[in-house]
Order: sequence, then structure tokens, then C-alpha cells
Amino acid sequence: MPQAASGSRIVLPRLLRRPVRHFLRLLTGGIRFSKRGLAVSALAAVAVSAAVLVYQSGHGRLIVNNVSQSLGITVSRYEISGNVETPDSDVVGLIAATPGHAILEYDVDAARKTLKKHPWISDAVISRVYPDTISIEITEYPPMALWQAPEGVKIIGENGRILADYDGNPRGLPLVVGKGAEREAARMLELMQRYPGISSETKALVRVGERRWDLELASGITVMLPEKDEATELERLSRMASEQGLFERDVEMIDMRMPDRMVVRMSSEGGELVRARREEQLKRLADAQKERNT
Repeated sequence: MPQAASGSRIVLPRLLRRPVRHFLRLLTGGIRFSKRGLAVSALAAVAVSAAVLVYQSGHGRLIVNNVSQSLGITVSRYEISGNVETPDSDVVGLIAATPGHAILEYDVDAARKTLKKHPWISDAVISRVYPDTISIEITEYPPMALWQAPEGVKIIGENGRILADYDGNPRGLPLVVGKGAEREAARMLELMQRYPGISSETKALVRVGERRWDLELASGITVMLPEKDEATELERLSRMASEQGLFERDVEMIDMRMPDRMVVRMSSEGGELVRARREEQLKRLADAQKERNT
């Protein structure tokens, strides 16, 4: 390949490389041509050069499209795989070629960049399958949770990326609520996975003041976690739930915001029951004291 004076490579169009290589070998004595062969090579080089110049012009592309239509090698089919959340119609609508577009002229790099702008699509591999098919392999962002945003419920991925409005399709995703919950959800959900006994009972994780979390349990219990060291408190809560059946009790709130204590508040019905039992116990003690005094 010819070298520039500065040592950089001069890259010729593919169609010109062989004629130029032969021409250089001719100059250096590395190849010999008959007069007829030399004339044919010269004509071929001129023809190839002219073809390249015509192709690079708008007229050349028009010719390619017309020839492609006559040969049936225009884009007419799309094979899509890997997409779960992104409909095929959305994919094709974003990157569809115009009718009669030559498959040779289809820009796969531009199509990939366009697809990556879609909220669900993290990447795409696009290739031409001759004579008439564009193959698209989609990679989507995995959904992480549902976020109760001020304007409605959103499906979010890692780092709080909003993927779509929630469409009501049950996905088994956890629910996070509150300002800033979408940004902190990944860390908290990963922590919750260590405690399946708590995670399975949790209906929603509520971000409070962008500082800490409340757990809303399916039974109606609210667990108030501290701003820091949630892991320690979740470990303690898990142990008490397993050993003492804390979640089965008639409890309304469990306050774990203070590191040296746990405050448990009974529900109104549970409180009445506890008071009634306590009064009954006091009455029995009083009656027993009377009997001993008589």
C-alpha cells in the first residue's frame, strides 16, 4: 500500500486497491505485461475509478437503488429478537427503510444509535441478511421496581432510569414510594434480599424525607427504619419475627429509629385487648388478696 511522506497510510477505495497494487509492481519491475494486457489493465483502472466517482454521487446511489429494485435486493423484511417489553412495531417504526431502499445502502450504525434512544433498549446488534432482510437483536434494560411518582406509577430500572409508565401488567416487581425512592431503591432492594422473611411480607418501601425508609407490610404493620445502618436493624427485626412471631401479633407500628431500643405500638383493637387482659389479671390478683385476708 502506498505510504505518505509523513509515514501515514493512504487508504484507497477497495475497488482501486488491486489495480494500484499491480501498477506499483509494474513500476518496480515486479510484474510484466504484454501490450494487450497493459491496455486492458489501464482501461479497467479507468472504469473502476469512474464507477467509484459515480457511486459516491447522488446519481450513483439512485442507480444502485434502481438496480437493487430490479434484482429484488431491497429492504423488505425485519427479523427481531431479544425484545420483551419493546413491541416489534416500535422497533420497525424507528428504523424502517423507505420503500425500495437498497439493502446495500441501509445504514446499520445509524439504526443502532436510533434504537438506543428508546427507553427500554440498552443496545442492539443490527445486520444485513441478503437479499432483503434486516436482522435486529435487542438487549433491554431489566425492570427493577415500580415507583409511585407524583405523576403516576412508573417502571424503573437501575439508577432510577424510568423505563415506561406502569401498564397494569403484573410483573412481580416491588413498589417504592416517595421522592428520591427511585434513586435509592437498588441499594435497599439488594439489602432486603438478605431477609426473605421480611421481603415476602413487605408491600411497599416508602422513602421518608429523602433520608430513610419505612416498610409497609401486607398485614398493615409499618416498620420505621433508621437513617443509617439499616442492615443491623433488619437483622434484629428478622430474628424477632422468627423467634417471637412479631408479625403475627396485633401490632400497628414498629419504630426502630433509635439504636438502643425498639418501640412497638399495638393497633387500637390490640391495645383494647391488652388492656382488657391486664384489667382481668389485676382483678384476679385483687380477689386472691381478699381471700388471703379473710
